[in-house]
Amino acid sequence: MIVVLNEWVFHDLLGDNGLERRRQTRAFMDAFESSGDRLVIPNESRWLRKAYGLMLQREPEGKAIGKLIRRILSNRRIAIRFETDAALISDDLLRETPSEDIYLVEAYLSA
Repeated sequence: MIVVLNEWVFHDLLGDNGLERRRQTRAFMDAFESSGDRLVIPNESRWLRKAYGLMLQREPEGKAIGKLIRRILSNRRIAIRFETDAALISDDLLRETPSEDIYLVEAYLSA
């Protein structure tokens, strides 16, 4: 399966949405790493900043999460990187997609 993660997953991993959400999202990412699924890395600065920001965490759980994210993003078997193509989005889908999420749809359709 090809997956595109909304940048809000990084807020969960940082603990912004509580420790239980952080634990659940960490468990999801651990399972994802070994699942055989693929992760599309959107070419979007907010997403990339937040992903790489996780790698700079100093507290023990944050460091472990940062290492996990680094392993996933640098693993060519998992991570898909390329330029997105906005032309792939139909006008109907474009109208139905919130403007702040268009980059996620572009990334998925490009994959």
